[in-house]
Amino acid sequence: MGIKRYLILGLLYIAGISGVVVSLGLGSYKLVMFGYFQEFPIVAWIVLPVVLLFLATVAHLMFYWVKAVISSKAIKNDEAKLIQLIKHKLSGSTQDVKPTNGHMSNIAAILSKLHISNDKDNADTPSQTINSLIVASNNIQNSKYENLKEFSLNAEAVLIEQNDRNKITQDENYATTIIKKPTNYSDKQVKIAFMKLLNDNKIGQIKLSLKDITLDTDMLFALLETNSKESKELIFENSQIVQMLVDMKLSVKEYKQIARIYLNKMAPEQLTAIFEKFFTTDENSTEAYLLVLFELGMIDDVREILANSKKDEYKKFKALVQLKEAGHYYTYDNLFS
Repeated sequence: MGIKRYLILGLLYIAGISGVVVSLGLGSYKLVMFGYFQEFPIVAWIVLPVVLLFLATVAHLMFYWVKAVISSKAIKNDEAKLIQLIKHKLSGSTQDVKPTNGHMSNIAAILSKLHISNDKDNADTPSQTINSLIVASNNIQNSKYENLKEFSLNAEAVLIEQNDRNKITQDENYATTIIKKPTNYSDKQVKIAFMKLLNDNKIGQIKLSLKDITLDTDMLFALLETNSKESKELIFENSQIVQMLVDMKLSVKEYKQIARIYLNKMAPEQLTAIFEKFFTTDENSTEAYLLVLFELGMIDDVREILANSKKDEYKKFKALVQLKEAGHYYTYDNLFS
């Protein structure tokens, strides 16, 4: 029985009893106890206990009603937390949630250990929020950009990162904005925008902002490949190229890769000048310098470096020189690539 119905029926019951007793005309009754006495009409002595019991019952019902409301609200809050946890799992986030109810906490602990993926052909769960997220996720997987603010996802979620990648690769203005102010964005965003503009030959802004961009090896080699094509918009002086590479702390293999990028694409005197500078600042560049000298036919310079090396160093180049002295010419790549 609902509280409202109980209140109405209880009050009618009290009123009915009061009416019956009053109609009987029973007069009054005096209660004497320990020298004290209290006199009330008979109707009061009969109705008062009923009223007290009624009030106690109402208080009891109100207590459990309030308790039920609080419990229901807590369950709804925990349900929302579980929905949020599922959103995090669908979006590729590792963020956990902690429901207040013990049973809900157990479910959350289990879900947090599972990988959840959406059915790309179906988005009809009981939660409209999850359905919307599944649709948005499918669109993002298909290289579209979606507004995900309504889902309150973790900024580090895989889905957020992929969605931002879609926006950068599709919106040249957004990519340009990132490159203009690279310090306002993450390294990942800057890299995607950098590669986008470089591939689209929109490289004027890149050169203007290059001093503020932290290059990784992928970005560096993409930039050097473009530079090696002698683009009028992206021509670097020797000192600029040297400075970029010195800051990168490149490996032996990476220096040789750069040498191959510029062989036959840069004037010999410029190429040798660059790698001679590397040779004096980083011993990892020695093999690349020898490669350049050998490919350009500067054998005397090669011999000088090899003569000052240890017996077990640069064996491949020593073998190439011996073959050349014996009348056989092979390139480094012919024998060792």
